[in-house]
Amino acid sequence: MTAGVRASRPGDAPRLFAIWGDAVDATHHFLAPGDRSAIAGHLARYVRTTPLLVLERDGVVMGFLGQTAGHVDTLFVDPAAHGRGVGRTLMAASAGTTVDVNEANGAAIGFYRALGFRTVGRSAANDRDRPYPLLHLRRAATSKSTRVRLYANQPSLAVAGAIPIRPPMMRRPNQAPPMNGPRFNEWIQSPKVRVIDHEGENLGVMFTREAMEQAQGLGLDLVEVSPNADPPVAKFLDVGKFKYEAQKKANLARKSQKTQEIKEIKMRPNIDDHDYDTKMKKVEEFIGEGDKVKVTMRFRGRELSHGQLGMAVLQRVAEQVAETAKVEAYPRMEGRQMLMVLAPK
Repeated sequence: MTAGVRASRPGDAPRLFAIWGDAVDATHHFLAPGDRSAIAGHLARYVRTTPLLVLERDGVVMGFLGQTAGHVDTLFVDPAAHGRGVGRTLMAASAGTTVDVNEANGAAIGFYRALGFRTVGRSAANDRDRPYPLLHLRRAATSKSTRVRLYANQPSLAVAGAIPIRPPMMRRPNQAPPMNGPRFNEWIQSPKVRVIDHEGENLGVMFTREAMEQAQGLGLDLVEVSPNADPPVAKFLDVGKFKYEAQKKANLARKSQKTQEIKEIKMRPNIDDHDYDTKMKKVEEFIGEGDKVKVTMRFRGRELSHGQLGMAVLQRVAEQVAETAKVEAYPRMEGRQMLMVLAPK
């Protein structure tokens, strides 16, 4: 399989127009039908009369780029080739340092951000004064030798004199899928994900392979952080660092976590002041340690007919610790016992 970037030819026009149509249908859902038709008429003339860069693989054009004085006017890739480095290779072959992107096209914004572009302005309408806000992006210029080095370590598929395009991404050899923790990169099962970049910006819904391409262009991984969302949410992260930080937080939480116990204090309806004070010190100690306290009022013999005495003692207990504890379970009878549960505030 051979692939390379070359100048467009007159005979490329039908294929370029078809690529534009398929790409717009896949990514420009925000376009009104009338606006799409108007742009189609312009594009039909544009691809016939404007010198463009095209990427060709085995004789089939997979994408094209148009530029004017360092400004990228157009960049469209066959959706069937998304995530295979076509757009990146065309950008590497160009001298483009500025580009205008529809604000609603999150996938394109993410693509350019992965290449180092940053927003420098915004327009409320496009260049035809239609209500499609544009973001104006810019990056520092790079030399052609630098752009070629971006792909120097990839297996070459180039024809003579062309810039190579890297082959489709393959599953990493000798690396088992993650048994615990989040799925990432090739092990994300959903074909599309909602992407959050490394700066926390929502790039919208993208093909998973395309998002992986952009993440790896930044030296990062695509990590699935909300697998149950529709579509799943994934972020550009260093997966090793992400797992380390998650484990660190889990360990810290375990260390700081205290298992709450229920302590029991037993009293009698006719308890004397000394015993009462001793038991209340224990109640306050348990509450201070974060434990719950079950106060059990035990009745013997005929004491059971004087339940109001036990109730009065329990009310006294609750009032004495009111600043540090609350009554979680109000006094109730269970057999020959009256129970009340206190919990720390």
